[in-house]
Parts: sequence; C-alpha cells; structure tokens
Amino acid sequence: SVDTVYGFCLVNFTDFQAGANTKPLITHQDADGNAVFTVAISGNGAGLWFPILQDTNQTQFGAATSMAEDTTYYFWWQYTKGTGNDAIYNLWFSTTGIRGGALQSTVTGQAVSQVRKTMIGVTNNSNFSAIVDKIRLSDSPIGDNPN
Repeated sequence: SVDTVYGFCLVNFTDFQAGANTKPLITHQDADGNAVFTVAISGNGAGLWFPILQDTNQTQFGAATSMAEDTTYYFWWQYTKGTGNDAIYNLWFSTTGIRGGALQSTVTGQAVSQVRKTMIGVTNNSNFSAIVDKIRLSDSPIGDNPN
C-alpha cells in the first residue's frame, strides 16, 4: 500500500453512442470497495470529464478538449491520498505520447484513502466502446511514451 499511485494507459474510443450521461473508464477503489476517484467519459463524445467521487457525492471537475472516435489517446494520472484538505489528483491526456502539463488538478478533503484496486475499461452498460492497452501502475512517476 502506498499513499501515491501513478498510472498510464492507451485508449482508442471505437464508438461514441448518443446520450448525455457519463460513464466510468478508470476507477480506483479503497480497501472497502468505495470509489476514491474515477475518470469518466461523456457518452456523446463532447469531452472528457474528471470526476472525483467523494463519499456518496460525485463531484465533477472541468471538461477538456473533445475527443474523436478511432483516435489513440495516452492517459496518465496521479493520485495522492490526503489527510484533510490536501488530496491531489492529476490527469493528463494527449494524442502524441508526450504528457505535457496537467489538464486537471484537484484538491479535495474527502479523498483520504489509499488506492487498493484499479479497474480500467468499459462496463457493459457504457455508452461508448473502447480498446484499452499498455496499462501501467506504479509508485513512481511515469514519463512520456512509456514501454
């Protein structure tokens, strides 16, 4: 168990179906199965959302550039558990393999658990289809174009 977890994966969205709801792509859970944070995708392809699940409330932080079908996206993330009002969650994505600056950085006092389980991929009730590849989890930063 570590207080900071880093992750990476490649994602190619093969189909965005109509609909305005948001479905999970990457979910980190604590030892009790509660969501610590989730990266979810809007179902209509209008953008990427960065929700953080806080207890039973889902608080969404910012939309980024819209994504296209049949394009490979590189995702990097970092989560550091908090002790009060200082939990940190960073998410980056690109189409080039170069991480660049943080797209979204959030501080929340609710995320005080270590990540014990990571689920990556599309659920059977999602409104998009995706191919996920090159999954990496680490306790140290993951750089550009990871192998």
